[in-house]
Amino acid sequence: MHKDVVAVDKGFTPLSLGKNKWRKIIELSTVDHVVVWKIKELHGWFYKVLTNSVDQSSSISWLKYGNLFGETESFVCAIMDEVIKTNNYRKHNIMKDVTPDICRTSHRPVESKKHIVSGCSRLNGEYLHRHKQVARIIYQQLALRYGLVENEVPYYRYNPTPFLGNGHALLYWDRSIVTDRFITANKPDIVVENRSALRVLNYC
Repeated sequence: MHKDVVAVDKGFTPLSLGKNKWRKIIELSTVDHVVVWKIKELHGWFYKVLTNSVDQSSSISWLKYGNLFGETESFVCAIMDEVIKTNNYRKHNIMKDVTPDICRTSHRPVESKKHIVSGCSRLNGEYLHRHKQVARIIYQQLALRYGLVENEVPYYRYNPTPFLGNGHALLYWDRSIVTDRFITANKPDIVVENRSALRVLNYC
């Protein structure tokens, strides 16, 4: 009896079960899937990252080595996919509670991954401290390469001197540079002046 009712319903009800159009599944091509993927707010970020000028094989090679715990690997992948349980993610994606999307450290909206990485006023000092630690390692390695220091010191004990130099190279640490035109960021972390190659390198 159900089949007969479905066959007869050709416009009698809003569903129009007798018409065969609703039974056809719309199949999207690969190109259409990519277009839908690109316009998604959350998952579209992954496509944008893939299409940028990024060395894809190098950026995922750490997964092949197997020297990280499984939990650490999954946490890094979650960060890359922007599915960290921030207040913004809980409010707009999980939607199980009415959590305000205010940052828990600076108490300003919006606590997203971008805000944590680059916009949180309370965490800026931590990022700058980490940045300076990495810059110290680079500074010492450059000083060793150009023969400006003789012995290597462990990175956690190394305090860079503002200026190192010899007949071949000059090395500056955290020093302002005078330019012809006004530049807002005129204080790079490291400046290398290679006299033999007649070139200057800035590391920010």
